[in-house]
Amino acid sequence: MLELFLQQLPTSVQTILASITPITVEKAAEVADRILEVSILNVSLSTNAIASSSENRIIQEIERLNRRIDDLTMRQRLQSEEIILARKIIPEIDHFPVPGNLGFVWYHRKFSRKGQEMQFTLLQL
Repeated sequence: MLELFLQQLPTSVQTILASITPITVEKAAEVADRILEVSILNVSLSTNAIASSSENRIIQEIERLNRRIDDLTMRQRLQSEEIILARKIIPEIDHFPVPGNLGFVWYHRKFSRKGQEMQFTLLQL
């Protein structure tokens, strides 16, 4: 009867019970219950620690991604405001090029007529 009982237990419990001599079925059942209670508690604590660690990493990653989204949203908003401002300053431009090229656009608006006038003058000569 003891052999059948021991075969149903996990190997770690069988090893511990094998070191107890002499042992009855009742005593083996009591000791096995205590061992399993402790090992189940340890497995539960270990699993909770792993889950907690994984949750912390996931939460940190979500926070990092939220900060990145906020940064990108702010950049996009600033670029949109720069384009709107440029269109107010230079309303004739239907399509404003890349934000940050205000100097390039200003130069061509300022001097393009003179360049055309000079070409016209040279053609008349």
